[in-house]
Amino acid sequence: MYQISQPAYNQYHFSHYRFSSYQAELARPLTKGSNSLKGILEVKAIKTAEGWQKAEGRIMGFFTPGDTIAVGTLLMLSDLPRTPDPPLNPFQFDYREYLKTQEIYHIAFIRQYTAIAAASPYSLNLFRIAELCVSHLNHILQKYLINREAYALVLGLLLGDKSEMDPEINQMYTVTGLAHVLAVSGFHTALIYQLLVIVFGFLPKNTTGRIIFTASVIVFLWFYAICTGLSASVIRAALMLTILVSTRLLKRRPNTIHILCLSAFLIILHSPPALFDIGLQLSFAAVAGITCVNQRLNDSITIKQPVLKILWEWTCISLSAQLFTYPLLLYYFYDLPLYFIAANLISTLPVVLLIYLSIILLTFSWLPWIGTITGIVITWLTIGLNSSVTFLAELPSFTQGLFFHPAQILILFVLTSFFASGIIFRRIRLLLISYTLLMVFVLISFIQFYQSSDQKILAVFHIKNHSFIAFIDGFNATVVSSHTNAPESKEYQYSVAAYLGSKHIRSVSFKPLDSAQLLLFSDKKIALVTHANHLSEHVKADYIIATHISSNVSGILSAFDNAKLIFDGTCNKKMIKDVNSSVHYTWVKGAYIEHL
Repeated sequence: MYQISQPAYNQYHFSHYRFSSYQAELARPLTKGSNSLKGILEVKAIKTAEGWQKAEGRIMGFFTPGDTIAVGTLLMLSDLPRTPDPPLNPFQFDYREYLKTQEIYHIAFIRQYTAIAAASPYSLNLFRIAELCVSHLNHILQKYLINREAYALVLGLLLGDKSEMDPEINQMYTVTGLAHVLAVSGFHTALIYQLLVIVFGFLPKNTTGRIIFTASVIVFLWFYAICTGLSASVIRAALMLTILVSTRLLKRRPNTIHILCLSAFLIILHSPPALFDIGLQLSFAAVAGITCVNQRLNDSITIKQPVLKILWEWTCISLSAQLFTYPLLLYYFYDLPLYFIAANLISTLPVVLLIYLSIILLTFSWLPWIGTITGIVITWLTIGLNSSVTFLAELPSFTQGLFFHPAQILILFVLTSFFASGIIFRRIRLLLISYTLLMVFVLISFIQFYQSSDQKILAVFHIKNHSFIAFIDGFNATVVSSHTNAPESKEYQYSVAAYLGSKHIRSVSFKPLDSAQLLLFSDKKIALVTHANHLSEHVKADYIIATHISSNVSGILSAFDNAKLIFDGTCNKKMIKDVNSSVHYTWVKGAYIEHL
């Protein structure tokens, strides 16, 4: 199945043909992006020189805001798909690889379309039914949750839709280690499962009742998973719970580790690229940590006071999950939430109450007084939760921007495994091995810091509308930028900061682009040429960095013929054809990085 989904192994895949237009069906509901709506399109036919012919393949389609297209609608499209661009800066998010985990290899920006076959309201398409249900639930939430923060939070908690969430609040949840709260995960699915057990609890009195109970729970679980978008963590949780209730139907004693391994096997068997899905990796790692370590850690201290006992149990769960997920967090996000225990203790009860109160609101929305009262309670809970998370996020932290070599991350995984095994089985030898690995980890870190102490690097980043040029000297960096608020800009955070962190930079200073046109760095003369410069003036320099240039390329080339010429992302992309191969153009070659 995996080979068939890959373009290279599928003779019907649209990428093997030249075509002018194509027909595609919207397979998943449109979701809000930063500047557009996006949805998965399944190609049905393409129009070649010989006429229409059958074709297959999936496309991530981007539509203009305001477009309303139902799942199952067949569209006629002329905006041709293309492969996503690779990241042009080091440590930048690779959207191309992310799409591959969903078995999507092409994107298309849809400016015009024609609906040639509307989705039937009586269709048995589960995604279409889920879309209608979500739309109805969304209308109820908007009616009773007047407060925007409350509406956005409940939408994220219950349906996994973060499109209405304020970016700053979203960032607060990420910083405190509560990003999983806003993305429907195993925790949310488990709460829904507990509710289903209560609702259908009267059924398992005989064989027929147990069968109906099992079938009902499984159907509702997977329908909820479909409504929330079938994220990797939800699929994992739904599959594990499906196996769990099935084993109970067969009167078998469930083993969590066996269920976890079987779920992983089935998911990867169905879609091998899912192995590289970050959400799935974190989900499995967290469950593995809770399964292997939580009970032992919980039993290590005996607490009789009820409230303290509950707090200790939740602390153990948080520690167990974090113990197995922190290497992945460091590898992918270069960050480790410092206050994750406090954040989880503070947020757990409000989140549980918010989810169940939201379900009560949706269930009894036909009684206005219940909807109104529940909406008020949800609003106050939201304000309290957001205030607590904001307070924790604003506390000082020294665990952001932690960059480690992949070998170090591997050592951390092995170290953690030996440490956990040593605690579980009470083996001193295993703990000594983990201590030895820790010493190796520290030694590698020391070597890296020693190598970074005398580094001198020139880095010209590729950013479309702004120039970012970094001069790295040891642990210090000077960033020359055309952005008026460079340190706080998204361009700096997403495209520059990660690379500087990987070089163990401790201090970053910023200078405006127009304040320094000729620089001396590491005995090299570096000239910055902008649209305001006199291009005819000859300047002797080792490096020429051209920014905001839209024409007169030949003039630059003739004026600086003996220097290394670099055009950054602010220059006109159409100039590529006029630039010879010896020139570094970031639109083509990506960021320019040189160790001086």
